[in-house]
Amino acid sequence: MKKIYCLLFTVWVMTLFSCQVEKYNADPNNPMTVSPQVLLPDVLFYSCRNGNERECSLLTRYTVGVSDIQDWQTYNLPRGSFSQYDQLRNITKMQEACAGNPQNNAYLAIAHILRVHNFYTLTMLYGDVPYSEALQGENMDKPVEERFYPSYDRQKSIFIGLLNELEEANQLLKDESLTIEGDIIYEGDIKKWRKLANSYKLKILIMLSNRTDDADLKPAEAFARIIADPLNYPIFESEEEQAQLDYLNSQGVMYPCYNDLDMRNKRFIGDVICDLLVSLKDPRLFVFAQPAVSFSGEIPADDFRAYKGLDASKALTDVSADAATGEYSRININRYTSDPVGEPALFLSYSELMLAKAEAAVRGWISADASLCYQEAIRASFNYYGCEADYEDYVVRNAFDENRGLEQICQQRYILFFMQGDYESWFHTLRTGYPHIECGKGQMVSQLPYRLRYPQNEIDVNQEHMEEALSAQGFQEDASDQKPWIFDIM
Repeated sequence: MKKIYCLLFTVWVMTLFSCQVEKYNADPNNPMTVSPQVLLPDVLFYSCRNGNERECSLLTRYTVGVSDIQDWQTYNLPRGSFSQYDQLRNITKMQEACAGNPQNNAYLAIAHILRVHNFYTLTMLYGDVPYSEALQGENMDKPVEERFYPSYDRQKSIFIGLLNELEEANQLLKDESLTIEGDIIYEGDIKKWRKLANSYKLKILIMLSNRTDDADLKPAEAFARIIADPLNYPIFESEEEQAQLDYLNSQGVMYPCYNDLDMRNKRFIGDVICDLLVSLKDPRLFVFAQPAVSFSGEIPADDFRAYKGLDASKALTDVSADAATGEYSRININRYTSDPVGEPALFLSYSELMLAKAEAAVRGWISADASLCYQEAIRASFNYYGCEADYEDYVVRNAFDENRGLEQICQQRYILFFMQGDYESWFHTLRTGYPHIECGKGQMVSQLPYRLRYPQNEIDVNQEHMEEALSAQGFQEDASDQKPWIFDIM
């Protein structure tokens, strides 16, 4: 009996000692687990910000660079980067932190929305990308091949997955008793997050407008179901509900173009956007650009005659020579380079949603007044830019015309994405053909590129699966003129 007591005592002492060792070996500065509310602000900021406007504004002719060769202006696009996967890893960590606790369902829903946004951007940029096997590096239940060398999913399958993830977010957010901490977008408003999930679904469905014949996706029918059922699928009802990110005057969270010398000294507004704004007598031009130097003091700053855009299709020497004359307008450096806070990033705006509804109405997907949706989109955008006083005259002067309604919607969408939305304007231009981008002596190719080439790292590490993806898409080579499935319409 004494031996048994001694043995039990020994086990108890060893257990106690091991617990104490574990306690004191734990590093409080490097926790093994992190709560989802701690991860949320970071994943929101890096997913919702506009981080590529320097390049993207050149791609669709919002701005024109002078003096230096700009690859995005000449369409000699560099290989891309899978940097979105860095954020997706953090989002995966947030999902893992939610496991087993229904009280964390709001964070899980937000994780789905952010996953959708990042994967949507990836597949729109490249075509097929790793999706179902991605982000498995720490999953020891998976074979090494899947963990570190994921196969690529077909673009159509990715879109099906993204729409399903948004549906899951919508269902999770039905519970309005859920709480969120660390929410830098909606300050914990569950209803607004749910509206964002469904509004983002409409954003994706309108992007699939050239695939209405697809029996699996059926974008027109899916769009109509959401619009017809606001109780189960609430969407944005005003600009107060749109998703936007406010920058701060602190290191690391400032406006991305703040103090950017290239933007400040070498960027002019492009003639495509400038000519459009002048033709519409659109006061947003006075927000986007500065009057040409040659007109300073002669013509008021709010006179459209004082603005002229550069033609990016010209050779660099000719573009630079034009800029040196002083007859062309720079971008508004006070708004886009001088303010550390700058303008908020419109992750998904009410205006964008209303233009999607207007387009769906024109295409016959839904029974809605396209004219009213069009006007509401303009009103919200004018409010954003402080042009409210000009709204009534503008919508009368540029009244919606059913015979050219789709063109007018595309015009407003093109204006909407000036220094906003990163690559979104490029995607819509490829989808709709608006605006027409003229390629001339200033471009390396004869047409607007359709995609980015896969990153060099994929060639170095995952070349077999990358080459399988190229072959599956029917690409002759990994080139920017190859059309991904979403754009490859016969």
